[in-house]
Amino acid sequence: MAGIRQERPSSRDRQPTADRLPSRSSRRHWYLFAGTVGLAAIVLVVLIVVSSNRSGPPRRPVTPAVVTMVQGLVNQWVGDTTEAGTIWGRSTAPVTDREFIDPQCSACDQEFVGTSRQLGPMGQLNVLIRSGILKIEFVPRRTVTPTDPMLEQEWAAVLAAAAQNKAVEFLFTNYAFQPPERSGRFDEHFIEATAKATPGLDFRRWQAAWASPRIRVAARSAVRRGDASPFTSTPTAVFSSTAGRHVITGAEPVTVYGEAVRALSRSEDARR
Repeated sequence: MAGIRQERPSSRDRQPTADRLPSRSSRRHWYLFAGTVGLAAIVLVVLIVVSSNRSGPPRRPVTPAVVTMVQGLVNQWVGDTTEAGTIWGRSTAPVTDREFIDPQCSACDQEFVGTSRQLGPMGQLNVLIRSGILKIEFVPRRTVTPTDPMLEQEWAAVLAAAAQNKAVEFLFTNYAFQPPERSGRFDEHFIEATAKATPGLDFRRWQAAWASPRIRVAARSAVRRGDASPFTSTPTAVFSSTAGRHVITGAEPVTVYGEAVRALSRSEDARR
């Protein structure tokens, strides 16, 4: 009598057990998959490291034509205004803006130059500066790289330009060609290129002043005073008059700055 044939369970009906090992073929596929994922992860890490260490392209390409265009714009923005040292505007202006800036700060770039090299809010204040209502004193404040000594060299460059009453032009030119933050492009070569592109600046006189120990000491002192201020972000505009004070942090539309100046100016007039 023939025995009863038992049906073998299909693979669909089999229940896996904890101690079941995959076949050799399965193991080969697993090793291949794991190796591919591991290699991809290594490549990704390498790309991240390389891209973080590599200086990206400058935000604004520096060509002779672009330099000429920027010089024309800076002359248009700053020309026919008064400046002395790091102060832009007449000494008798009733409203003062102590403008805390970092030459490497991208938000300061937007405040000065705006987008597509259009006049930013800071430049648009030239109307109030020309009218004698406002003067701006530029103050260095290290925010992008708080421990980087490069700001002292950058501010020495500003003071060297200020010796020719070209600090404002230098700052506008700096922001017009500003590289991305933390790109590694803020170095002596960039500073010298900025000086060469600054309209009306005698480069050789500027170079001699920039190397002057007196200028370097003054820049170091200015940076330390700025770093000791209570303001921890740039740009920060501190508008003040005998009638009061108004602090604006961050790059804002020119209407915000203008209203602060006009409010202080009106209060100043009312006190007289």
